[in-house]
Order: sequence, then structure tokens, then C-alpha cells
Amino acid sequence: IKNGLAEAERAAETAVQIEAEYATAWFVKGIIRNHLAEKDAKEYKTAAAYFDKAIVITKVKGKKKVAPANYYFYSGMALEKINDFQAAEARLKKTIELDPYNPTYLNYLGYIYSLRNINLEDANQLVLRALEDDPENEAYLDTFGWIQFKLGNYREALEQLTVAASFAQKKNFVDPVIFFHLAEVHAKLNNRVTALEYYNKTLADIKKASEPLDVAYINAQIKKLETENKQTKKNEDQK
Repeated sequence: IKNGLAEAERAAETAVQIEAEYATAWFVKGIIRNHLAEKDAKEYKTAAAYFDKAIVITKVKGKKKVAPANYYFYSGMALEKINDFQAAEARLKKTIELDPYNPTYLNYLGYIYSLRNINLEDANQLVLRALEDDPENEAYLDTFGWIQFKLGNYREALEQLTVAASFAQKKNFVDPVIFFHLAEVHAKLNNRVTALEYYNKTLADIKKASEPLDVAYINAQIKKLETENKQTKKNEDQK
């Protein structure tokens, strides 16, 4: 993969040198930086700049005066990663305006709303639209469950997240993010033993998580729940 990225970058760079206003080459350069950013987050800023360049060129030179939906989507993702949320939201809304039935686009905007605990009703509708297209997609079910958690619908959240984990298990890999979400719901429902199980499952595979998770917070939750369990047992023994 590393050699493939290097070759793709050389090809894109050569194309840009030949034709500086070649939007596709700038988009490819952005995709490459996006991949590199998985190991070095500073690359997201460069990726965002390249995606923006591709969009601007296409809007100026293209017949439709608008870039393809995926240009706006990748731009929005990169901008969200560098915490420029206002610009990211605008790009993602443009993506959905251009391609209103793409479940990936709908889910992504819904999920980042849930992460910021904003526009939760809008997020709910976006993800329901994604699930209409792919009702067994574990990522969309996870998003839907997490939105229910944020809305305070804990039983519904538990049901959706459990289904998400089940579908993921059929593919032989459960994103630790799903385990984390399940742990949070069980903790909220005072199912301490099950919450501990899922927090520990999260930590066991945390390097494979699809997004950064707060290890210090998870460890603090484990310590808190273990302390509560010990106190409960002590109280029961004294009866």
C-alpha cells in the first residue's frame, strides 16, 4: 500500500506539473494525504487544502460550475478532522444536496452531529435515511444507537447497538467504537458488570478503532464501576 501511495503521488504530481489546473490530480493528492493522516493527523490540513483546490478548479472550469459530490465529502471529512466544523458542515450539506440518497454521506453528517451533541433530531433523520438504503449496516446502526443515547432513549440505544454488534460479528470484526458505545449505555442503565465487560473489550482492541477513543476516560470509568461493585458487595455482605 505504501509503494502504491508513493506511485500515485508521483503520478498526481506529474499531472499537476503538466496541467496546474487539473482538478482530478489535486483530488488524488488530497486522497493520498487523507491516507497518510491516519498516522500523522497534521496531514489532514494539507488534504483539506488539496480538496479545496480541486473544488475551486472544477467550479471555475467545469461546465456545471459545481464539483462532484465526493469532492465535497472528502473535503468535509478533512475539515472536520482539523476542527473547522462550520466549513465541514457546509461541505457535507453540499454533498447531500448533490447526492441526497447516498447512505455514507447521510451517516457521516449524522454521526458528527452526535459526537458534538448538536442537531440530534436532524442527525436522527439523516441516519434513518441511510438505514432505509442499508438496514443491516453496523456503522449506520451504531450511529443510530448513539444518537438515541444522546437523546436519552437508553433502551432504544441498547437495542440498536446490540444489533450493530451482532451484524459486525457476522463479519468477524466488531469496531471497538461499538463496544465503547455499548459500555456507555450499560453504565447509564446501571448494568455495571456488563459495562465493565464492554469497556475492557474496547481497550483490548482500541488500536483498531475507527476513531480516537479517550483511554484515560475509559480507565476512569472502569475504576469507578469496580469501586461501586466492591461497595455494593460489601453492603450486601453486611446485611
